Amino acid sequence: YPQRIRFSIGAGEILTDINPFQAIGMDGPAFHNARKGIQELKKTRFLFKIVSDEMHNLDFLNNNLYLISHIINDWKKNRLEILKRLINGYTIQQISDSLKISTTAVYKNITEGALKIIIELFKEISLFVNQRLEFK
Repeated sequence: YPQRIRFSIGAGEILTDINPFQAIGMDGPAFHNARKGIQELKKTRFLFKIVSDEMHNLDFLNNNLYLISHIINDWKKNRLEILKRLINGYTIQQISDSLKISTTAVYKNITEGALKIIIELFKEISLFVNQRLEFK
């Protein structure tokens, strides 16, 4: 924060050997799709996109990701930090203590930012994508 990072998931085959340490030298449709997604995101204020030649009808998923992007774009640092801590399993009290804000402020951010809904959407999108990809 305040830097913005774009995330593009490129689903598809990887035609080269998998290097578990770095992507240098790896290639295939998965990388081409991810690059295409990043190029498309650069034309917008959106932060997330899924591109795949194998998965069709991604509009529903991408529209959810665009809506999340739209919501996140105007967040202050504390709300992003609260989201991060919720994802990592912190309790409300731990979030309050670590950010030096009241528990009321934590709850207010969770409610006004729809943080629990965003977390659930990310989980559902991840599950959907993982169920439809065929790992070889």
